[in-house]
Amino acid sequence: MSELIQYQRDDGIVTLTLNSPETRNPISDDDMIEALLAALERLETDPDARVAILTGAGSAFSSGGNVKKMGAAGGLNDARPAKTRLNYKQGIQRIPLAFEKLEVPVIAAVNGPAVGAGCDLACMCDLRIAGESAWFAESFPDSSYHRLRLFDESPTALLHVLPYQNGEEAPLVSTPERAALELLSEVGVRQPLEEARDILEGAP
Repeated sequence: MSELIQYQRDDGIVTLTLNSPETRNPISDDDMIEALLAALERLETDPDARVAILTGAGSAFSSGGNVKKMGAAGGLNDARPAKTRLNYKQGIQRIPLAFEKLEVPVIAAVNGPAVGAGCDLACMCDLRIAGESAWFAESFPDSSYHRLRLFDESPTALLHVLPYQNGEEAPLVSTPERAALELLSEVGVRQPLEEARDILEGAP
């Protein structure tokens, strides 16, 4: 079985690759959570790591939650609300806590869709570079209109990131397009992973 997180270091630049392309790199399964946490711990204790790039294998950065498994027996969602809360706390919510502890800066090279928790994952990084095929969504069912919402719920991760993007306080986000632009350091690059490496190789 291939590694769920590929860890490669080249001249101080560590590339972390979410490696489950057949399911578009979801991060809600227990094995992926543990693999990502282990990779972040390895990064933090790697004396030769100066900076890291996080990207996804295949056509997506991350699809976020594995919806098929989230509602199944043993998944994140449970019929008992208290158990669901505990599942999230002991599972996927450990990821942002691990990012918060990191001293090594991380750049998200977003090579495709970053949806739900996948969008949150990009927000956890210090900078975000979006490829031509990248798009971002925080989508939740609307019980009244049975449609999907995009950004208008003002997700916590976006509220944390957007006011400080580019080192200054940003105005309130009013549209998905504006949210995407304020979220990103660079947008529309052909090869986001290579672009991130080029930027880092020229850094002091």
